[in-house]
Amino acid sequence: MEAMTGAPRSYGSPDVAVIGAGMIGLTIAYSIASRGASVAILEKEDIAAGASGSNMGLVLWSDSEPGLSLELTALGWQRILGFEDELGSDLEFRRIPALGVIEDENSITGARAQAALLEKAGFKMEFVRPEHFREIEPNIFPGKAIAGTYCEEGRLNPFLLASALWSRAKSKGVDLRRGFEVVGLEEKGGKITRVVGKSGIVSPGMVIVAAGAWTRRIFGFLGIDLPQYYIHGEMLVSEQVPSYIRGLVGSGSPERVLMEKAIAESDTGSSEFSLSRCEREPMGGDAVLGFECENGFEKGPKKASTQRVAETLPSRNGFFARERGNGQFRIVEDALTQTVSGNLVLGQVSRGSGRFYNEVGHKTFADLSRSTLRYFPALSEVSVIRSWVKPVPFTPDHLPYMGPVAGYDNLFVASGYKSTIILVPLVGEIMAALVLEGKVFPGLEEFYPTRGRHAGAWCVERNLRRSRAGCLM
Repeated sequence: MEAMTGAPRSYGSPDVAVIGAGMIGLTIAYSIASRGASVAILEKEDIAAGASGSNMGLVLWSDSEPGLSLELTALGWQRILGFEDELGSDLEFRRIPALGVIEDENSITGARAQAALLEKAGFKMEFVRPEHFREIEPNIFPGKAIAGTYCEEGRLNPFLLASALWSRAKSKGVDLRRGFEVVGLEEKGGKITRVVGKSGIVSPGMVIVAAGAWTRRIFGFLGIDLPQYYIHGEMLVSEQVPSYIRGLVGSGSPERVLMEKAIAESDTGSSEFSLSRCEREPMGGDAVLGFECENGFEKGPKKASTQRVAETLPSRNGFFARERGNGQFRIVEDALTQTVSGNLVLGQVSRGSGRFYNEVGHKTFADLSRSTLRYFPALSEVSVIRSWVKPVPFTPDHLPYMGPVAGYDNLFVASGYKSTIILVPLVGEIMAALVLEGKVFPGLEEFYPTRGRHAGAWCVERNLRRSRAGCLM
């Protein structure tokens, strides 16, 4: 825990402290405050400063995992259809056609298995031949596709969603502490007594960690190595163009899952995945290793402010760029959608490097341009006007951590969601009932942080007996 100079400033004793002001933290804070409890959100930057504000805004059900995940996805889809009315805000929500392009036989096998799973929950995924792609997306060029999947999903504006959640939370008296970077958790008798920040302390009755990619680091303050990892998603945004993409066009490749599996399996429990070298030396760096830090992030190569898509094309061929070396993993995924205002969103390059950084790599422009022009060559003269990169958390089994933390009476976690937006209407309500009333949503034990191969060590370290759901006192 980092030492503070002088007497620490006290920010009071709310009933509940929520660490993180992303979509999950905001919906939890709103739901808890709606039940009459006092809530403080502790956020080191601002609302939706992480992955919640840097995504395509997709409302996806097609990538759901079996079990509770699929059950909640089905419930979440029904709720999201009326969520604008619930929040009293325009979220720019639209139902959109989603076309998954398949280029290899193995992906067809996986897609058929997923379609069978989804059908059990009432979701319909159809298979289409390349010659019928233009019935879904009139401007697409099928290229080397051998098949495709079609379904109806959704898209909204993630900034409007975050803003609406905060507006509702604020109306219920939620206190947002911007600039509160957590640097320690103090415990006594199995309870978290104080949350320590660089700018002061909070003494809450309950603590919920909803810090996204930073969740593992926060648990590290308690000596808990929570097996949550992250990749960085790098995306590009174009200038506004007339309506060109009806919905979402994406790749049906398993590359992302394989990369995440490799990252999780390569982890040795070291602090590299929870505390990056630039967080250890936030204003320094290392000339020999060739990196420079600024405000806790690793500075990357400079990028052009505006480039035409065609100008970024590389000379080499190949769709996926996979690189593994020096602990780094990198793939190029294929996804394209268009916002209500007309901007095209190109994504994404996914990188797993074990460190936080905040600038898009120079190769990203070339790789995403190539993947886009494979199917939409007419976009070659469109200009890219901005880009983003944010760490996106994931867990080894692709299920979130959601529930109480064994060994502590007042500590909870809600992090690592695979497709976050579709679950936002439910997560807050489930966590509010759990934290304030002790009511456990049926089957929630599947999401407890003590599940899986790490559960045994977790329980032994705390002298707790292990059960199927986790640890017993």
